[in-house]
Amino acid sequence: MNRFQSENLMHIKEHFQRETGVHLNTKKCRRPYGKAMVLLTTVLLCGVSLTAFGFQQFSGLAGDELAIGAVYQGNGIVTVTVENQSDKDLHFQPKLKLMKWNSGEEIPPHSQDITFTNTEIPPHGEETMTIDLSSAYDIALLEQPLTDDSYYLVLTNNNFIFGQDWMCSIAFAENIYTTPQTPSVNNQIETDLFEKIPKSLRFYFEGDSTDTEERRKLNAAYEEAYSKLFGDIDGNIIPSVSPVRPGNRMDTTAPYLHIKDSPTEEDQRITMQWHSTDSRFKLLATEGEHALVLSANLPLTKYQNTFTDLPLFFLLTYEKDAASAQDYAFIYGQIVPFDQLAPYEVYTDDTYVCYEISPFLYTDLDRYLQDFAKEHPEIDLDETTMEQTKQIYQYYRDNLPDLIYFK
Repeated sequence: MNRFQSENLMHIKEHFQRETGVHLNTKKCRRPYGKAMVLLTTVLLCGVSLTAFGFQQFSGLAGDELAIGAVYQGNGIVTVTVENQSDKDLHFQPKLKLMKWNSGEEIPPHSQDITFTNTEIPPHGEETMTIDLSSAYDIALLEQPLTDDSYYLVLTNNNFIFGQDWMCSIAFAENIYTTPQTPSVNNQIETDLFEKIPKSLRFYFEGDSTDTEERRKLNAAYEEAYSKLFGDIDGNIIPSVSPVRPGNRMDTTAPYLHIKDSPTEEDQRITMQWHSTDSRFKLLATEGEHALVLSANLPLTKYQNTFTDLPLFFLLTYEKDAASAQDYAFIYGQIVPFDQLAPYEVYTDDTYVCYEISPFLYTDLDRYLQDFAKEHPEIDLDETTMEQTKQIYQYYRDNLPDLIYFK
């Protein structure tokens, strides 16, 4: 999913002012006179009230951020996964615009009969909206491949006003490109890591989890397979703990893992979110377990100051009393005795022990970064980005134990 940050607003404002001639920052008048000024003052006060109300809602102008990605399921059905990265509730209205990227042309619907479900996303939560376009658009036409172009959706939580509309790409067909496109890479993990996974679970890592329906089937088969495997183990499989509850609700009533703020430049290019999967939607542990994931911000080629997150570090936390030497953790398809996790420990206290498990997902940073870039050709992966990402990685690899705390 692409992430839109508050610094984008400066560029949006500049573009708005350049195209419309309307300046968003007005100068003060020295001497108001007469009824006209009374009316103007009333209008301005109303405008201030509306702006203040708008800022109480989820708004990019207030620095609120989200991550958003859309997948076409067929028959006019679109699923949109949204991560609310703010402290405010996010409520999407049942409205959208369907646009073309290159021309900026809006595709007009032939009716307003568009159905939305799951439009409310809690603070720091994740939800998958479902949008039914079948009664509003010519689906057969949308499913025809475009040449050197693509569609995107504009969604809103407040009538598409400035700072409260959100874009995400959507592909209704495999489009045609006259310039070569980078092929997708195999979903399989590094060979050495793959061979450590029990044979009965390897099918899961060989399958493609990027397709939503295929992912559901794979996850169900995987859960059945690892549950059967657990039954053959002489010992207990101990699940990790996190503040994420069913429905991706955050429980902040008990202490949970945090990373200290840092004034370093590296910290400014990192995102921290709780996730149950890696970037290819493969489960990190069992269904329902979440890790605190630290991701580097990789810039996109086409749009300034927009980013895609590359997960670098994955922190799983366990109750210390439960994680005894004779018991096991289940990490990325591997059943691992806790006494073998010592090299990955980055935090411990009287209650919790925390492990950084990225070595179970990848061991070669260069290959990991290159593979990610092949799967995401929209990334501007030049030498500068490569070097910055390596600097971020090394900084957190060296300092992570000193940055972790519970609160």
